Amino acid sequence: MSEEFALSEEDIAACRAAFDGMDTDGNGTIDRHEARKDIIKMRKACMGNHGETEPVAETAESSPLNKLADAEVGAMFERCDENADVVISFEEYLAATTTARKIASEAQKRRKRFLVELNRPYSEYAAEEQYKQLMEDEFKRHRMSFMMIDINGDGCIERHEAIDEIARKRRVIFGNAPEEKAAEGDAVVDPHTAAAQKEVDSMFSKMDLNHDEVITFGEYLEGCYVPGQFVPEVKAVKEEPTKERCSCVVC
Repeated sequence: MSEEFALSEEDIAACRAAFDGMDTDGNGTIDRHEARKDIIKMRKACMGNHGETEPVAETAESSPLNKLADAEVGAMFERCDENADVVISFEEYLAATTTARKIASEAQKRRKRFLVELNRPYSEYAAEEQYKQLMEDEFKRHRMSFMMIDINGDGCIERHEAIDEIARKRRVIFGNAPEEKAAEGDAVVDPHTAAAQKEVDSMFSKMDLNHDEVITFGEYLEGCYVPGQFVPEVKAVKEEPTKERCSCVVC
């Protein structure tokens, strides 16, 4: 691991304190029971039930808190238990913490890069050969549409954001549709969400050019822009499209 992401002595001490707080039997490892007990304790503290660490009165199967704890324990062991021995050592815990710091740092750098691309002025895009006919009003419309989908404002569109926005627009256009019956044991299906998922699959197949599971503004603009298709109100000329335009609701 690069020194850029190395933990300081203070970081390591904080990790040790957190680890020892979970390792209640003091054997140097954290098992699932200890992790689950600690997570429930922290969750109850957040909800105002301080000090209680035993499962709530409801059964583990029916209690939302216990279900949440089980999910968090599963994620924790998937992330930390490198040798799959069903316990987490302090070394594994430290490695996972360092990895999490690296991921957070890389995500921050990626966000900065995406936002720079989103905030590039119209003049820079218009200077590129493929956007010679791109008009400023059209550019602003595409950027506004992109920003409406980018709900968390990180400069890229993720699948869940696109699904939420397309489903919302479908409800506005078509009205609320009755929920479809699902197979036994499955969640009830919202028709607009189901349709949005299909549109998003098509949208990502056309726009996600580097297959990194996000769409940047540059990718979005390239997918939506068709030379000659945009007609300002002051003109009455419309040229035939020269390429296939993305057909999703949001473009």
